[in-house]
Amino acid sequence: MALLNEIDVMRFVDHPNIMKLYRVYEDGEHIHLVLGYCNGGELFSRIIKRGKFNEKSSSQLIAHLLEALEYLHENGVVHRDLKPENILMK
Repeated sequence: MALLNEIDVMRFVDHPNIMKLYRVYEDGEHIHLVLGYCNGGELFSRIIKRGKFNEKSSSQLIAHLLEALEYLHENGVVHRDLKPENILMK
């Protein structure tokens, strides 16, 4: 099951720019994940709200994203669904 594989990966990764998985609870019908809270919402929503980002903000965002991706790749993990909707902001 793809979800169980993703949970295994989330348990393994430990990086400041990757959402932390704290606990997993299962019952007969559901799997509940306790994740770190990102109160800034999705990058997509910020892009829509702001219209554009200045160079400094953009370069900081991309640097954090690339650091996270480098960490994942060094650990044999590939993120196959990178898009603004899947990037959460603090």
